[in-house]
Amino acid sequence: MAQPEYWNDSSSTDTDEEWEQDAQMFAMTFEQANASSSSIPCSKVPNIDRGRVEGNTRLIADYFSDNPTYPEEMFKRRFRMSRLLGFLWISSAQTDLRIISDLPKPRWFDIPHRLIKLIKPM
Repeated sequence: MAQPEYWNDSSSTDTDEEWEQDAQMFAMTFEQANASSSSIPCSKVPNIDRGRVEGNTRLIADYFSDNPTYPEEMFKRRFRMSRLLGFLWISSAQTDLRIISDLPKPRWFDIPHRLIKLIKPM
């Protein structure tokens, strides 16, 4: 059975020049898509400080300290789980985050430097 011509490796020779042209076309298409996406500028919503860090600190102190402010029944009523299960959930999440942050970045995660140079605004 004969193979189609586009399967033949000898007929397609990629050179650095062809790769550069493809990268430039990609960069131009990317810039055009970003430029024509909207003529109306985005209005930025101001960041409202809701005291999330203080709230988290209070939550830990109220429910998970050695002398909690609220009893375990209040925790069960609010979070629909036992205090011990909540504590295990928090400690396992912290462990998982430590493990994930220690993992090396995969090699494919980095964008080739040639594309970065072409996409960066001058």
